[in-house]
Amino acid sequence: MPSRAGYRWDAETPIEESMTALDDALAALDLSLDAEEVARLEAPYTPRSPSGYAW
Repeated sequence: MPSRAGYRWDAETPIEESMTALDDALAALDLSLDAEEVARLEAPYTPRSPSGYAW
């Protein structure tokens, strides 16, 4: 099954491609991941403090 969780749009994207991307984005709402899939996706994630903010 092709990836349906990503979405990108810009002003140069043809409307047909945009509508396909929108259909894919809406279909992603019906996806559910089991605990193993979530763990595999989160494993490489390393939390970091925000940088570049001048408070």
